[in-house]
Amino acid sequence: MLIFYSLNLYQRKNSPLEHLKLWLWKTLLTYQVFKILLICFHLRIKLQVLVKIKRYGQ
Repeated sequence: MLIFYSLNLYQRKNSPLEHLKLWLWKTLLTYQVFKILLICFHLRIKLQVLVKIKRYGQ
């Protein structure tokens, strides 16, 4: 539903407030994507460390 709302904002002339809302949505979504990627990167590093520790212990 939010996607349709943001698409609707693109299709017509935006007021300054609507433009600000749209910019805020883009910023928050971008931040969330980077946050998820960063968490995945940290988890991958932790997994690699655990695998190396396990191999070293054997």
